[in-house]
Formats: sequence, structure tokens, C-alpha cells
Amino acid sequence: METKKKVRLKVGEDFEQPSRGGSPRNPNHSSGHKGISRVDYLKRNSHGWYVRVPWKGEIHAKFFSDSTHGGRDAALAKAIRYRNRIEKELGKPRTDRIVMISHPRNETGVLGVHKILKQGAPVFEVTWSPEPNLVKRTSVSIFKYGEEKAFKMACRIRRQKEKEVFGAALGNV
Repeated sequence: METKKKVRLKVGEDFEQPSRGGSPRNPNHSSGHKGISRVDYLKRNSHGWYVRVPWKGEIHAKFFSDSTHGGRDAALAKAIRYRNRIEKELGKPRTDRIVMISHPRNETGVLGVHKILKQGAPVFEVTWSPEPNLVKRTSVSIFKYGEEKAFKMACRIRRQKEKEVFGAALGNV
């Protein structure tokens, strides 16, 4: 079994985190663009960029060969344009962040809206992430507004927060 060697940084030495989408095994396979991966398959002489756009349970994928599209950089540029066009056609916001529109454990049917007990009282809690690694939340009282009105208010808050973060509402309510 191979053991990994720990690398210790010296005081004042900068550590550079790999860019998003980068391959820790081969940094040349990183496009630095969400959903775009480098493919270099030597046995079949296949070199290019592979685009994947997942949305609403479907994955839209296309390969951009270096040889067909005028070289490595030109193929990457075409792959980026394709990804952006497909996302726009599908209604998926163009962001480098993860975008979820459903979750199997969600019981309200609206992502980011949960029914919980807060200090012993039932509320609809609304959560959103205005930036990576930050979750904000607010709640709407079911006692104060009734279940139906509180749920509608929570959904309205969630849609507004989606518009602020992604530029458009993502949900289905």
C-alpha cells in the first residue's frame, strides 16, 4: 500500500488551492470552468473538452475535440459557449455555484422551505445561501398567519432570495 507524504509549509510560504474543477492528479486537465472537463485518451488519440450540463434530472453532454475545433484553446472556447447556450435554453442560471431545484428529503415540495418547530412553535423556515459557505435563514410563524398563508409567505421569501442570488427564481411555486 502506498502512503501519502505530508507536505509541510514553511512560515510565510503561500499555499495555492487547486482551482475549482481542477484535477489534483493532473492540473492540465482543469478547465477552471464548471461542467467542463479535459479528456486526453491516448489509446484512441482522443483529445478535447467534455461538457456536462445537469438540469432537472437530465444531463446534456457534448465533446469538443481539439482537432475538429481548431486546437485546445479554440475547443475550450466553443465548449464554454455551448455550456452557456444550453444553460440559457434550459433556464438554468449561469453560475459557478451548485444549483439545486429539488431534494428527495424535502417534504414541502419547495427547496429551502422546511416546516420545523422553533422554540416549541411550528414555523416554516426559509434557508438560502447568498455566498459559498454561508447559509442564512428566516422563519414565518404558522400560529400567527395560519399554515396556508405562512407557507405562501415562506415561498415568496425563498423566490426573492433566489432572484437576489441567481438572478431568477428557480423553484416551481
